[in-house]
Amino acid sequence: LTSTEIIANCLLFFFAGYETTANTLSFFVYLLALHPDIQQRVYNEIVSELGDEEPGYDNIGKLQYMEMCINETMRMYPVAARTDRTCVQDTEVNGLKIPKGMQIAIPIWILHHSEKLWEDPEKFDPERFSAENKAKMNPYKFMPFGYGPRICIGKRLALIEIKVAMTKLLRQFVLSTCSKTNIPPKLTNRGLTKPETMCLKVTER
Repeated sequence: LTSTEIIANCLLFFFAGYETTANTLSFFVYLLALHPDIQQRVYNEIVSELGDEEPGYDNIGKLQYMEMCINETMRMYPVAARTDRTCVQDTEVNGLKIPKGMQIAIPIWILHHSEKLWEDPEKFDPERFSAENKAKMNPYKFMPFGYGPRICIGKRLALIEIKVAMTKLLRQFVLSTCSKTNIPPKLTNRGLTKPETMCLKVTER
């Protein structure tokens, strides 16, 4: 890659990843406020695994339960409700002929909320993404970043950003719902999956 290409890709990381990561954080704090027992477990993990260490690339991988919660957040509220792929050659799948050049829309939101794929899909259950359960999971039913060779290039950066932000937030504050909290949140009908508003109560630890 040339220096210009490297700089262009770095800018793309931040421009394309800003609103998407912010929206995921909004839904994550909402779900933790709604489930104080899970929020406490995430906080306990931060204390036990990181102590007073600053969160960063080298230690953020220790927060496995937080990652389970992030994955479950992205299952329930995938920022991209769909993704598209273009067929590069004539293909047949289960008797269905797909000609070269046809665009295929993958309905991520529908996959993530399908009762055929997920037990009680409207329930926030991070245990779906335990190491044991994830090892048995068909990867095509969970695609918040897409899948395959065109998977989102910013996936790792987004997860690190979310973990660092939540570590700093939960170390200082407790999140809870309030009279202005929409349960469930009202979503906008423009492009990305995004709450119209997100009002929560924040209490200092």
